[in-house]
Amino acid sequence: MPPADARFSTSALRRQHAAALDSLIESWTASQDCWELASNLQSAGVDAAAVASHEDFAHRDGVPSPEYQLHYDNEYLSIYPGPAARLNGTPPPIRLGPPKLGEHTAELLHEYLGTNPEKIEELRRNDAI
Repeated sequence: MPPADARFSTSALRRQHAAALDSLIESWTASQDCWELASNLQSAGVDAAAVASHEDFAHRDGVPSPEYQLHYDNEYLSIYPGPAARLNGTPPPIRLGPPKLGEHTAELLHEYLGTNPEKIEELRRNDAI
C-alpha cells in the first residue's frame, strides 16, 4: 500500500487539492473493470456502482435479461430498461415512454420556478430553452 498523501488527510485538504485527487482516482479506475471495481468498493463499505450504458447492461451476465428491455418508438431511443418487478411473471403495462428532450420544460419552469407563460415563450423565442 502506498504511503498516505498529506494533501488528502482532511476534508478541507481534499477540497483544496480536488483536481489532483480527481486525477489520481481517474488514473486508478481507468485500468479496472467497472463492475469488479464497484463490487470491491461495495465490499469495503463504499457506496459505488458501475456507470454503464443500457448497451453495457444488455450484454452482461447477471443483469436483467432482454425481456426486461422495453421497446418504445422515440426519436432518441428504441429500447430502454423496464421495471424489474413482475407480478406472477407478467410485466407491468407501460403507460408512458421516456420523455423527449425538453418535453416537460415549460411545465417544470412554471410548476417549480413559478415562471409565467409569457416568460417561457420569450425563452423559447430566444432559443434559451
